[in-house]
Amino acid sequence: MHAALPALLALGLLTASACAQAPDIERGKYLVTIGICEGCHSPRDAQGHPVKSMRLAGGRRSGGLMTPNLTPDMQTGLGAWSEAQIVEALRNGVRPDGSRIRPPMAIFWYRHFSDADARAIAAYLKSIPPISNKVERTPVTTPAPVYERVESVPAA
Repeated sequence: MHAALPALLALGLLTASACAQAPDIERGKYLVTIGICEGCHSPRDAQGHPVKSMRLAGGRRSGGLMTPNLTPDMQTGLGAWSEAQIVEALRNGVRPDGSRIRPPMAIFWYRHFSDADARAIAAYLKSIPPISNKVERTPVTTPAPVYERVESVPAA
């Protein structure tokens, strides 16, 4: 446990559930970083560098499609999604409205994350600051892939 967590808990500045969730959020941050989410879901400046103030807010063209906002903004991002819905999208490529997520999103890779790791990613995405960035969905005419449903993946 991080050394500051017990002190913050004692002062009432951090709840027990937040204290217990902090390692999950840190793990989620790590997985989002190595999972290269920012590479696709963050807009770029004129020099091709991610715009730090728009981290994970979507709006970057990737594989012919515009990437969505992954921040917890209620109107333009994942704010209305539960952690379970984020895990479902990550693992099975299905949004809460039933629409399918298509490549270049690497569902084939993310679907093998353990339950704990998938939940950690969802917890992290729910913990970051919301950024209002409406991204228009790209109309497509080809069918999205359908993946065999994965309910649970135990830790290795």
